[in-house]
Amino acid sequence: ASLLPVHAADTARPVQVLIINSFSRENSPYEVFAAQFRRDLAQRLHTPVAFYETSLDGARFDPARDSDAFVTFLRARFGTDPPDLVVPIGPPAARFYGLNRGRLFPGTPMLLAVPEERVMRGIALGPRDAGTVISLDVSRLFTHILQVLPATTTIAVVSGNSPIERFWVSVVRQETQGLGERVRIEHLNELPLADIEKRVAGLPANSAILFAQMYVDGAGVSQDHDVALARIRAAAAAPVFGLFGNQLGKGIVGGPLMSEVAAASKTADLARAVLTGEGGDKPTVVRVELAAPAYDRRELNRWQIRESNL
Repeated sequence: ASLLPVHAADTARPVQVLIINSFSRENSPYEVFAAQFRRDLAQRLHTPVAFYETSLDGARFDPARDSDAFVTFLRARFGTDPPDLVVPIGPPAARFYGLNRGRLFPGTPMLLAVPEERVMRGIALGPRDAGTVISLDVSRLFTHILQVLPATTTIAVVSGNSPIERFWVSVVRQETQGLGERVRIEHLNELPLADIEKRVAGLPANSAILFAQMYVDGAGVSQDHDVALARIRAAAAAPVFGLFGNQLGKGIVGGPLMSEVAAASKTADLARAVLTGEGGDKPTVVRVELAAPAYDRRELNRWQIRESNL
């Protein structure tokens, strides 16, 4: 592991914020969130701030095997000078730190950044803790596709096959059971990316694709999220829908998306309140919902989607 000081002010002891990324710092869409969060928090604080970042490699992180080594690394790095705020970004980092903070920096407030609320069950928040928690309405995503493309009979769900991605496959299966008579939902997470490309290229008429996320494919090969989306879009015989705001303009039709920028702004507000003491002595949780639908006109034209359906 590595710990990267993003910015250090010219003072003996600036405010220290430790960011633990779930995936590598470059992984989409979390890199958009992290960059915006750093900018917003630096602007909101009136004192110098130093950001330190490290990555969990959450797509391959095995808590039973890797937690002890990562705890040892962080304790050695900060020694007797713990950070003033710890910000785990995304579900794997949030669960790792939530379960291990007692061995790390128990006196330091924790700010959970955009984990999904289902993933956070069993993680307790302390008095000064806070978090922006995603509330993902799975049924709304599928209902939206069927509204935009009412003739749809097949929806192919594209995602990776890492533990966190398999967790989401199980959630989607459970929460879309009621659509069984209306549409066939096909999960492609166990396939290598090349085979997923072939599958989406051969989809039958009246199909749609939901691109969820892609970090490790069914063959165990690491994938770049944005590159995988571009490959799926290029091969697809059906319109592609997504989850995240930064996917708009990269090949998805659009819809109700999660805005990383808006979530980062809310998280920076909470971080400022925690660091200045304005947050009080009770934990604060802000839920982040899917935004109002937004669309890419180029994709609407490509697939001849009627604006009246939006």
